[in-house]
Amino acid sequence: MKAGGKFAPLALGILVSLGIAAGGCSSADNTATPSAATREDTKGTSATPPRATHTNKSPTTPPKPMKKLQTLIAAIDAHPDSFQAHEALRKFEMDQRMLSNGQSKKIASIIDKQYAEWERRYPDSPEMQLAIGMHLNEQEDPRAVQHILKYLELDSDSAKPHARAHAKAYAMLAGLATFREDAKAEREYLHKATMLEPKNADYAIRYARSMGSDAAFRDVIRQFPGTQTAAWAFAGMCDNAPNDTKRREMFERLLAQFPPAKYDASIYGAFHLYDIYLRVDPAEALKLAQQIQQVEKAGHQFGSWDWPKLENLAQTFVEARHLMDAGDASKAVGLLGALTSRRFPPISPTGAMLARFKAQVFAVAGKPNDAYKELLQQQATAPDDQARAALQYAGALLHKTKKQVEAAVKATRYANAKMAPSFDLEAYGSDQSISLAKLRGKVVFLTFFYPGCGPCRAELPHLEAEVKQFPKTDLAFLGINSNRSQDVDVLPFVKNGKHIFTPLKGTDAVLGPAGYDVKVNPYNVLIDREGRIVYSGFMIDAQKKQMLRNMIKSLL
Repeated sequence: MKAGGKFAPLALGILVSLGIAAGGCSSADNTATPSAATREDTKGTSATPPRATHTNKSPTTPPKPMKKLQTLIAAIDAHPDSFQAHEALRKFEMDQRMLSNGQSKKIASIIDKQYAEWERRYPDSPEMQLAIGMHLNEQEDPRAVQHILKYLELDSDSAKPHARAHAKAYAMLAGLATFREDAKAEREYLHKATMLEPKNADYAIRYARSMGSDAAFRDVIRQFPGTQTAAWAFAGMCDNAPNDTKRREMFERLLAQFPPAKYDASIYGAFHLYDIYLRVDPAEALKLAQQIQQVEKAGHQFGSWDWPKLENLAQTFVEARHLMDAGDASKAVGLLGALTSRRFPPISPTGAMLARFKAQVFAVAGKPNDAYKELLQQQATAPDDQARAALQYAGALLHKTKKQVEAAVKATRYANAKMAPSFDLEAYGSDQSISLAKLRGKVVFLTFFYPGCGPCRAELPHLEAEVKQFPKTDLAFLGINSNRSQDVDVLPFVKNGKHIFTPLKGTDAVLGPAGYDVKVNPYNVLIDREGRIVYSGFMIDAQKKQMLRNMIKSLL
């Protein structure tokens, strides 16, 4: 099961770490386009959401899926070069796939076989080649590339090439290039798409993201002023900010220039600004949550975030701080009990801050043992330099030596450790296989990924920056492909991305419940020298690289 989402890869990783929204890799085109709910057409003009209309007509019973499928196939048989007919079938198939039931799988199989038949019957039809490419692209099937390229070749020879269809083809090729980590090809294809359709906002923002620079985002803002696309371009500059101080400044400017009531990117920005506020100024987080709810009451919905709960969390922080200032630490202890690890897991920056704050409150309330336990659990789960220093201080108050504290951290860390499921997996580009048993004596870092996974691509540079700090004699870094339909892209992905992991072919046994139970990508696992899983299910971004380094060190 792959979790979906509408934000840039970096956004998805943060949402997962905070436990506020589902994260992981989308099964869409993974090109980091603006929100699927964006109120904007392909020309970049801003529009209001359509109003509901009411008629006095009696509701009609929709045709049964199989009957509708037959009608759509017949339409293409009658007009095989009709883009509209193929688009209608594609939309029907997408709707059926979302149902994910027995009939939808049967329908998908019929459509697959039908396109294979159409390919045999119409090998020189540009429109058919594009339709097949689009069909395969929806399934993230690498074979889409050859059909899209053939379409461009055939249609370029025609008397009147279709500029808009060519732009669409280049945009799809750009998305498929990301599967191979071919950033150069992605940029070149998107550049061609923007040249053919300069007013297409989707191509413009994707091209800016492929460039990644503030200058590219500013170009989009100038080209599409006041639009949803401009807001997303500004959000891109927010993500480029190097630290919390600069990110706070940029997100504040985003919300000021693009009000959340009108711009979807500011929904994204409001959550991230709230997160920063909560760590440095809870009163501002509370104020922001209340402001957002006023906008919601006016009729604008803010995605999957539960702002009333976020308001309650900020209120708890503020009240706890006020109680501390008033010298009533006992009541503050009771308040903080509501802030659970499910909402703020230890691995998140906010969770680490919360653990330290709780420990401070416990200490002031005359409960040094509780303060010690809070920090001990934090350090065992997500090693953090600040938490480590605070833990040593708390331990000293309880007359514990540094050696005793470190021993307690290790014991807590291993309390829930379990033996890693064994595997013997075939390596890409080699006849050899790699067995976990033969790696005993090394720390093993597993990252489950697949080439089309946007969050995987965003995370890998951060993982690899830390892995490079350790000798290969001590640490084995393995990447297990979770989507075997993308096998052909794995080696190009590794080569073009200059990745340092050894790529392995995933199997149902390894990916399933009896194995590592991988439900979302990326999924990371750290196994100690004795073959025990000590850390799992974490994601790493720029803020958490040091934590990953500490995790690895703790196992060496």
